[in-house]
Amino acid sequence: MKGYFSQTKHRLLFAEDGEKAIEMAKNNHPDLILMDWRIPKIDGLKVAQNLKKMETTKDIPIIMLTAAYYQNRDQFDEFCEGFLRKPYSISELVAELKKVIPYSTQPANLENLENQNLQEENKLNKFECRYPAAPELLDKLEEMKQTVWLQVSQIMFIDEIEIFSSQLLELANEYQACKLLEYAKKLNNELENFDMENLQQTLEKFPKIINVLKK
Repeated sequence: MKGYFSQTKHRLLFAEDGEKAIEMAKNNHPDLILMDWRIPKIDGLKVAQNLKKMETTKDIPIIMLTAAYYQNRDQFDEFCEGFLRKPYSISELVAELKKVIPYSTQPANLENLENQNLQEENKLNKFECRYPAAPELLDKLEEMKQTVWLQVSQIMFIDEIEIFSSQLLELANEYQACKLLEYAKKLNNELENFDMENLQQTLEKFPKIINVLKK
């Protein structure tokens, strides 16, 4: 999230858990809160409920973020002005932000956010494929196979799979690995469509992708 706003003038504050989120909201009164539903100590929905009950924070717009595919936005509507399901695109984030951020602060800042996303997408799609894959990339993927991949493929937490997929996209761009890019995009597509059956099958193919990159 922090990287998304690196080229805007928005000031960001981060809370480690629900209790700190409430405290920071009371002390700083931000223009907007992006609230993750799954946070420690007090979940995001209860934090939103508490903030809407307080006179000093009830007017702060809240956008709820969740990676749980079974979550229905109806349960958040009473306490939140916006809702985003992970993984979300920059354009989806900007659309929600435009609904709740005062118009006078919108144009340049949010345009920068959209332009930054387009630049990142172009980087991912404009490179010469490298065969075979760089030894450094193979080493990193082997390490991920023994650690990150083992966890995400067994537990199937959407948040963890999203992080795993993002890491693969970054590596694909850095090392010009087309096969890895295709694989990471497939993961992203299945995440966006909540295609859990195919998502699990795709995750299981990760070791095979490493073998393909070696050739």
